Amino acid sequence: MQRIVQFRLNFLADAQEEYDCSFAEGVDCSTRGPTHPFFGYFCIFFFIATVPLYFLCARVVWTLRKLSCYKIMFVLAVSDICALSACAFVFGIFLIQGELYCNHPKMHFVHASFSMFTFVYSCVACLLLALNRMFELMIPTWYDVIFRDSRLFLLYPVFCHCTFPFSPLSSFFNANYHLIIVNPVIGNERYEYYSMFQFLTTALMPCLSFLVYFSMLKTKYGILRTADMSKQGGDRVYQVTQFIPPTDAFLYFAQIGWMLIHGSPPLVYIFFNQSVREGIVRFVVPARVTVSYLNTTTNKQGSVVT
Repeated sequence: MQRIVQFRLNFLADAQEEYDCSFAEGVDCSTRGPTHPFFGYFCIFFFIATVPLYFLCARVVWTLRKLSCYKIMFVLAVSDICALSACAFVFGIFLIQGELYCNHPKMHFVHASFSMFTFVYSCVACLLLALNRMFELMIPTWYDVIFRDSRLFLLYPVFCHCTFPFSPLSSFFNANYHLIIVNPVIGNERYEYYSMFQFLTTALMPCLSFLVYFSMLKTKYGILRTADMSKQGGDRVYQVTQFIPPTDAFLYFAQIGWMLIHGSPPLVYIFFNQSVREGIVRFVVPARVTVSYLNTTTNKQGSVVT
């Protein structure tokens, strides 16, 4: 079998033999795969339940943007929300419709490239956030140069990964496996489909974040951002499916893990970040109710004193 070229212009790849459905024998482009309505509606419900909460957290984080760490958290929020639109909402629609690659090749290339780009962008933002915390705690001089009063660090993810949707291989949704896979499954047995770039990227990025946070733990730094650490599991599980034939339960686990990677940060902010939690309370609870409550409490305390 001939190995697939690892770098190409993805948006033109459907015209190449490896991804052209017209070259495949016995493939009917109008045939749909099996539908998964329950899991599809679950993915859509997850998106509807998670994104409004994330928007609320992002709004509060934006008000705290004077600190560089909150700037990165806002970038992370944008990338996670975009990722959820691909890996939860659109993914759920594909599950309900039983989409296969040859049904709409162009659309699948766009979805696959956007999904991987937002995931990697999110990983880079998490790594920047980890480095921000580490430099401020352990190497203040580097923190002043890279993060303080500078927006240059916000360009790092864009600079490093602006070509991500165009160069490496994409992974495509397939209703038969109810997840995205590198192999478009068009019956072309002459090629071996795999993406070492995606595997290494999604494995190394979380490992670097883990090592940074672990180094801070050794210096008795008390705050550990669980959402960043959670990226250790979901992405690795998903990429392992390139090389090891997974079971059906394993595929469901991988997809739910991918959604939790991008959907769990708002819960982490609410439970572990006091500034964000207080900002959400101020936004949700009307100001007049808060003032009225405080006045009532003050009057009660005054009556007890007299």
